[in-house]
Amino acid sequence: MLTVALTGGIGSGKSSAARILEDCGAGVLSLDDIARSVLEPGREAVAEVAGLWPGVVRDGTVDRRALADVVFADPAALERLNGIVHPPTWREARRRLAGLEAAGCEAAVVELALLAGSGREDAFHGNVVVEAPFGLRIDRLERHRGMSREAAAARMDSQRDPLPLADLVVDNGGSPAELERRVRDAWRDWLRPYASNLLRGERTRGDDRRPSRHELGRAVARLNHWGVGARRRGDGIVAPAPVDREAVLRAGFVPAAEGPAAFVSASPACRIELSTVRDGAMG
Repeated sequence: MLTVALTGGIGSGKSSAARILEDCGAGVLSLDDIARSVLEPGREAVAEVAGLWPGVVRDGTVDRRALADVVFADPAALERLNGIVHPPTWREARRRLAGLEAAGCEAAVVELALLAGSGREDAFHGNVVVEAPFGLRIDRLERHRGMSREAAAARMDSQRDPLPLADLVVDNGGSPAELERRVRDAWRDWLRPYASNLLRGERTRGDDRRPSRHELGRAVARLNHWGVGARRRGDGIVAPAPVDREAVLRAGFVPAAEGPAAFVSASPACRIELSTVRDGAMG
């Protein structure tokens, strides 16, 4: 099953993009929704939050606005909260993804605000970043969430820029109709063919253009995340033989049908080949 991270700074419109992808046929998980469930009354995380910030928990219920006011004004506090909430959130996300795959889902999208710094930057087959101008995001947060400009800016400043992690960028600086067109184009031209290639176990759909340095770097990062030990060589990638085929698949590669390379990226965006070599030939 293709698994893709959908991210973007607060106010970028990633939730709108997620709804469109769900309408296209993707299985969608909201990591923020899962994280909220982790802080429901009676959950272990609530007691941990109360121990650190007793003023934000009343009668066993977390005052989420009060908690946000605390942690988004203090990077150390935000890091402590993430240490409480993230582990059970990711465990539940993995359980739900397994359920989607068992049900026959071909493409799953995990919507999340904080990909950069999560430790899972390279764990997905691809990362989609929704982007919008700073001023427009501030205006959206004021109009639709009732935030002050100061609070919105503080929330935005607390989030790391996800653009360096992007395999695909979706511009949401225009109208809702423009966003819908761009997301549906991404589904048709990238996500669905990518999922089809992975399902078939061969690259039958895609562009054969040479990859950019960024595209090669992203592919290497995913392979290394799954323990393959890859590096760039020219316009391709090499890894020491033998390789773990399951790890290579998790990184988005399938067996190559032609040429000397052992594997090729299932992504339809460009052709990235992975060759396996004796460890002494990796230099």
